Amino acid sequence: MACKVQINSINYLQKEGAIDQTNKIVDQELFNNLNDKLTALAEMKYGLDAYGEKLFTTRLSKALPNDILFENFQDKFNQKAGQPMIKETSVAQIENTLMEDDQAVRNGFIPSIDINIEDLNNQRVQQLAEVLSERLARGLDVQYQNVTQEQAADILKNRGVNYNGEPGFYYAGTVYLVGENINPRTVVHEFAHPLLQALRLKNKILFNNLYEQAIATEEGQGIKYYVATNYPELDQNSSLFKEEVLAYALQLKAI
Repeated sequence: MACKVQINSINYLQKEGAIDQTNKIVDQELFNNLNDKLTALAEMKYGLDAYGEKLFTTRLSKALPNDILFENFQDKFNQKAGQPMIKETSVAQIENTLMEDDQAVRNGFIPSIDINIEDLNNQRVQQLAEVLSERLARGLDVQYQNVTQEQAADILKNRGVNYNGEPGFYYAGTVYLVGENINPRTVVHEFAHPLLQALRLKNKILFNNLYEQAIATEEGQGIKYYVATNYPELDQNSSLFKEEVLAYALQLKAI
């Protein structure tokens, strides 16, 4: 069941025109801006540690609340307020809080600190991704390496599929993580590939069964469509296509 602060945040996004009544995003730029503001408010005013994540994620053009973050946000709000959030905490109050914080900075009541919140979040995310990479590499006995985009393009120049700015890839027995834009989802996705390849080689029946189970769900159909759209070079009946679908499925379920 959604907590009150989550419900009010959704209502706020709907009221501002960022999403519709089904939570479908109707203005991506506005949604991103308000999602950033809500997350910053939760972190700066209520002490929420978002670990580089946002209060809302997106999937298939819909805004999805991060339930764990919102539960923590509710706890932080309750601690600060001294009592549970009740009915009079409305959408208008969320809006007013954001406006008051912005106005206070402009009026000089709150000192403006030249710190990029995204940089701080990215630093946390990268640290978590590095720790996760090390643990998965040891657990799966797989090599991994951080490379630049130029190095990634050079590594893949003989693969037949050009490097197109992906944050990571698995090639010739090594997981490559590209640049500074990696996150735990990228890590889980790329380390899923050696695991899935081993499964495909040792137990293809189980591999195919897992794929059929995955695409039997509505979410799995969405993943299949995403992979087909973004990897047009892959034959949908091929093992590589199925592996990519399963890698995304693991990524979404793991984090």
